[in-house]
Amino acid sequence: MSRPGLLRSTAVFSAMTFLSRVAGLVRDLKHNLGCDPAGRRILLLGAGGAARGVILPLLLEGPAKLMIANRTEETAARLALEFARLPGCAVGVKPEGAGFPQLAGCAFDLVINATSAGLSGAALPLPAGTYAPRCVAYEMLYGRETAFMTHARAAGARV
Repeated sequence: MSRPGLLRSTAVFSAMTFLSRVAGLVRDLKHNLGCDPAGRRILLLGAGGAARGVILPLLLEGPAKLMIANRTEETAARLALEFARLPGCAVGVKPEGAGFPQLAGCAFDLVINATSAGLSGAALPLPAGTYAPRCVAYEMLYGRETAFMTHARAAGARV
């Protein structure tokens, strides 16, 4: 027997939980790390659900640039194109997509890791110079030190 009220309540709860986590990222960046995304060159690592969930909130903050990078360039490009189709009145900058090798020669003020690499301890193949001076590196996997955080600190980023 179906219980529509329970399903609706579960969906609402899931949506509220998701929205609070997304809002929490921007709030954490601004209030706990002193890193306002406005005007920053942002690199978002990953093109899965975690990345997808933070793209619009980041775009609405008014970054100078939002680059989505993934091990598979096509996946990052597809995700960027999906959000680039938003009306210009909604966001001021259109995201771009790239594979990790295409990041060579680019520096970012804020690097956010939304990949699952931290779960396995894998390091991400980021080129030298990815972290601009005074860059903030943000790991979305919380509760443990990851290879991303170690690499970012070694490159001079604030984690």
